[in-house]
Amino acid sequence: DPAYRVSYGTSFATPAATSVTALIREFYQTKYNLQKPSAALLKATVINGAVDMPDRSPLPPDGLTRYSQTGPIPNFREGWGRVNFTKSVMPCGNNMCFRFEDNAALKKDEVDSYIYRFSKHTVLEIAMAWTDPPNSVLTSKELIDELGLEMKSPDNKRYRSSFNNFDATGQSVPDTQQGVCRKAFIDVGQTGNDFVGEDIPLQASAPMPVPCNQPAKIRSNAKKLILNNPTDGFWNISVIGKVVETVAGPQGQRYAIVIAGVRGIDSVNGDSQFDYNFSF
Repeated sequence: DPAYRVSYGTSFATPAATSVTALIREFYQTKYNLQKPSAALLKATVINGAVDMPDRSPLPPDGLTRYSQTGPIPNFREGWGRVNFTKSVMPCGNNMCFRFEDNAALKKDEVDSYIYRFSKHTVLEIAMAWTDPPNSVLTSKELIDELGLEMKSPDNKRYRSSFNNFDATGQSVPDTQQGVCRKAFIDVGQTGNDFVGEDIPLQASAPMPVPCNQPAKIRSNAKKLILNNPTDGFWNISVIGKVVETVAGPQGQRYAIVIAGVRGIDSVNGDSQFDYNFSF
């Protein structure tokens, strides 16, 4: 049909992302009787279900190289990837490995911990988001509050959600391992609840990112952790109130967290050993 064509840009992405978000809102209302899911929960759910686009796609017929060369997630061109409704709400083919918390709140230096079991047979994905308080025109600080997202493995490896704490495949790396630099894909600027980047076209022959000697510090109101084949056992997930101003309210900064890949609830015996005999 000559009336249809392939194109790129926010004018085409926005309707798709909006419709997926509306379906996710309906999912929470009907499945969990959560009549007013927060904007932060919807954002975290969309991000957690996003699918990484090919890093080196064939060039489109119109030659828009900058849209076909995305690089590893996270990056400016695709963010955390292409939205995917099914993966957002049923990451394991059902919603039994799916957990979430909405409208939790933190004050400065407070920490919320979530302990779940993961397995090397699943993909661990965690997204956390918050709606930042309104800012003043008199300040140059775009984001008022800052929350951190971290997790610790059963063998005490620490993973932090930072734009430079990911490898070349888009997986989180522990503190003991250096991630690849995202400075070629995103800039250090940010505006309000989003970040902006320098739109430098990536040619097909462009090298993959290299380890960062001076990682860019990028503030965003959304954080994510991704790990294929995580160590089997209980992981400690932490949300940290790094910067929480009084404008957030007396309860602190509210946030939402979405966790995918959870392996059911296991019993723990007197020796603190968990039972491998479980089912979804």
